[in-house]
Amino acid sequence: PLERQAVLHVEMAFVKLAESAEKLMKKAKVAQAEMSGRVRRCAFNGVGEAKLEAIRQLIVATEAEIDNQRKRRLKDEETAAKKADKSVKKSSKKRGMSGRVTPMGTAG
Repeated sequence: PLERQAVLHVEMAFVKLAESAEKLMKKAKVAQAEMSGRVRRCAFNGVGEAKLEAIRQLIVATEAEIDNQRKRRLKDEETAAKKADKSVKKSSKKRGMSGRVTPMGTAG
């Protein structure tokens, strides 16, 4: 009975960690099939603590993936803003505008 309780305790812990991992993977926009595959690989990784360690590593890897996606998105936004700024400067130079606008038109 004690051994069975220990096994059930590990299984319940695994299920809770797997649910946390799935939430993180959804946040990371991982496809459902791939999500299931990752969790299944952790489940077949061993028994007891080995299985729990595998799911913990999956959670850490997913958190890192989310962080990398966030950094990549910020970098892409920064690059887009720089490109937009350059194109605005180029278009105003092509029109002969100095940047100062008076009621009569451009001053320059």
